[in-house]
Amino acid sequence: MPTDHENKKMTLADGFDARELFGNNDAHIKLIEDAFQVQIITRGETITIQGTEVDEAHVAAVLEALVSVILKDIHVDERDVTQAIKNGAKWDC
Repeated sequence: MPTDHENKKMTLADGFDARELFGNNDAHIKLIEDAFQVQIITRGETITIQGTEVDEAHVAAVLEALVSVILKDIHVDERDVTQAIKNGAKWDC
């Protein structure tokens, strides 16, 4: 994966339960990684996205969309993640 630029980083809000975002055994993260050919590294509240700049921007947009749904106390499942991926691939980032 290209590393000729600074990787995209996101920080989750204090107290945000990332398990809902990541999925059981990081299943949601794996879906996103496979869809966009990126590597997502999670350390505490920090998410680092490694890939091309375009893919990193799309993944960040997908993650932000999922976080906004979770913050509304709506459960996110694999179907929701798949839909967010489909929508995110179309967004002009």
